[in-house]
Amino acid sequence: MQSRCVLELGSEFYALEVETLHHRRFTGGGAEPHVHPSYHLILVSMGSCTLQVPGQPRVTVGESGLIAIDPMVPHAFTGAPGRGVEHTCLIWRFRNRRGDYALLPLLRLAGLDPAAEPGSAVRRLSRFDARAFLQKQRAAEEAFTSGAPFLASMLAFELMFMGLGHFRPAQAPAMPDHQAALVARIKGIIARDLADPGLGVAGIARQLGLHPGHLNAVFRGREGLPLSQFIIHQRVALVKALLAGSTCAVAEAGALAGFSRPSYCARVFRRLCGMSPSAYRDQAQVS
Repeated sequence: MQSRCVLELGSEFYALEVETLHHRRFTGGGAEPHVHPSYHLILVSMGSCTLQVPGQPRVTVGESGLIAIDPMVPHAFTGAPGRGVEHTCLIWRFRNRRGDYALLPLLRLAGLDPAAEPGSAVRRLSRFDARAFLQKQRAAEEAFTSGAPFLASMLAFELMFMGLGHFRPAQAPAMPDHQAALVARIKGIIARDLADPGLGVAGIARQLGLHPGHLNAVFRGREGLPLSQFIIHQRVALVKALLAGSTCAVAEAGALAGFSRPSYCARVFRRLCGMSPSAYRDQAQVS
């Protein structure tokens, strides 16, 4: 049985079904708005485009603009004349076990005013947030095209929640939490570079221009474990996901998670999980 992440919407449980996950450039666009029962998250990474939704003013979306569209909302895109638009997108549906699609308005569930933004919305992201979205999309696309359904589903869910998080209503400004921001940047670097066997505290500190001791002290104070151990835990978690949701060999899963040697991967995995990677894969695929 194929493993998938599921989401509870209303009284039903739905699996995420990816329809399109790509990064492309186009110069044209549909002349007439089209409709389909799909959710959209589209990031403009270069150039600009015009979004047309009947009954609403046309919106020009520039670089780092994030577009969200609910199912059954008519829409059309036109790339900027000459230059066109480069975009990254996740288009998906939610399907229950009976094969029915969910058409619930996620934007309304996220807290948006349906009168102000009926079925579609646009937000301008910071360069950091746009880059994080692009990196997460590329990871999901790679898992999707390489035939790892569980990992692809998990990453697509993360991408969906990351994108929809930018459409939440603005909250009252709070005092800046510099340590939380630093920990978030550290985790972003780890997520991006986890496959690099050389990833470690010293390298992350160099990227951030901080002393390794200070970096580790802040991280341990916020997360409760040393940064080096957190990296190990993330690597083991990725190995588990690959073994459970793909046909990766144990050595290949370890390499994709950044372990320098299969023997080291097996030793760490057994210490944290109480069994060998092969035994874990056999157990996960049986269940």
